[in-house]
Amino acid sequence: MIKVTRYTQMYPIPILDRLTNPRLYLQMQIEKETLLQIIRRDLENLLNTKVKTCIEQDQLSSSNYTIINYGIPNFTHTRYTSKTAQEYLCKTLQIVITQFEKRLNNVLVTWQDKETNTDLLTIRIEAELSRINIEPKVTFESYINPFKNKFTII
Repeated sequence: MIKVTRYTQMYPIPILDRLTNPRLYLQMQIEKETLLQIIRRDLENLLNTKVKTCIEQDQLSSSNYTIINYGIPNFTHTRYTSKTAQEYLCKTLQIVITQFEKRLNNVLVTWQDKETNTDLLTIRIEAELSRINIEPKVTFESYINPFKNKFTII
């Protein structure tokens, strides 16, 4: 009888997590679920960071990918009742995620219609993990609290 062992795909640990987490410091690889938790956390941080708009963009034309532009515009006063506003939000999030989250490729952000009577708005983030050969597609559900302008990714 042949014993079959399940092969577990391992992934490189992001450098910031290795430097800030003593448990991960000596490790070089982690499992996919741990990597997805790290990406989920980083996406939530990105979407909850607001860009400072006081700096003229033409003065800093080469800074599109720097910390100065990290985050999203402030959508606090946006009403999401129109399709145009929903599409604008999704397109903006898609551009920002593509620009700053290099572990994800072919990012697609879509608006999800409400299924329940709640104040939370729902978007779906679909993407491919970069440089991953097995099961590269991932999906993140995100809730937006429009009153607090806060994103929660589950």
